[in-house]
Amino acid sequence: MISVKRDIDSVKRDVHSVKRDVHSVKRDVHSVKRDVHSVIRDVDSVKRDVDSVKRDVDSVKRDVDSVKRALTSIKQALHSVTKDLQTESDSFGTESWSLLKECRSLLKGRRALATVTNSSLSGQSLC
Repeated sequence: MISVKRDIDSVKRDVHSVKRDVHSVKRDVHSVKRDVHSVIRDVDSVKRDVDSVKRDVDSVKRDVDSVKRALTSIKQALHSVTKDLQTESDSFGTESWSLLKECRSLLKGRRALATVTNSSLSGQSLC
């Protein structure tokens, strides 16, 4: 009978140990669930941040394209003025030559500005 009592005590200890282990596993599962939910929230936050950066990049691209179009228009206008001045230089004489020189000077300054501006924007020269 002593042997049966010892066996029963041993089984009680084993059951108690299993209960502790089950409780510990439940706590671990709960902790893992909290961690998973936290990671999901972080991933959602990163996705929102990436979307915001994409919108900003698209806006900058549009601005760069706008500046390139403006520089191209300026270049075309200056070339047109220079061509007109060259064509009319014979009929206007000395005054025309000074205007032509001034226009060429403006064109050179614009080229320098376009080179500096464009190299900072995309590394391509519009001239």
